[in-house]
Amino acid sequence: HLELGAPDQPVQTECDGNRILQVLGNVLDNAWKVSPAGSAIRVQLRALAELPLNVHQVLQDGRGKELAAGDCGYALVSIADSGPGIPDAEKEMIFEKFHQVRAAVSSERPRPATKLAGRGVGLGLAIARTIMTAHRGAIWVEDNPGGGSVFQILLPAGSGVSRHPAPTTAPI
Repeated sequence: HLELGAPDQPVQTECDGNRILQVLGNVLDNAWKVSPAGSAIRVQLRALAELPLNVHQVLQDGRGKELAAGDCGYALVSIADSGPGIPDAEKEMIFEKFHQVRAAVSSERPRPATKLAGRGVGLGLAIARTIMTAHRGAIWVEDNPGGGSVFQILLPAGSGVSRHPAPTTAPI
């Protein structure tokens, strides 16, 4: 099941809504695939005045050099699962085309008829990273202290973020 958390006040960001929904959908689908039956997937939205401390490694590694602050700082969506987690050595590789974590164990839940069976081909997170970069944001993964992974999705927040407009699509 999903556990949702959001601040009392709306957090606004100027973005291509369909592409950001695609990012959220990819991450949530992956979380659903690896989480044990009956467990919770936690989705938390927060407004941040400054970059979170844990994003500095993303910047140092050259992923997200073009992060843009909006008028109101940043919007951060955290998606936490309770799956097997991602080994440290693969935390960056999962955002590359066709890479899949071999150690992960799928929950083998029945999939809706409209979706392809199986784990996919390893493009979802590569596409998500491209979309986030085009939006002058970032996506990265951390360990979930309770087990599993936490995907962090960071966007400029506020009404004045259009000074760096995001393209509607970006090549992968």
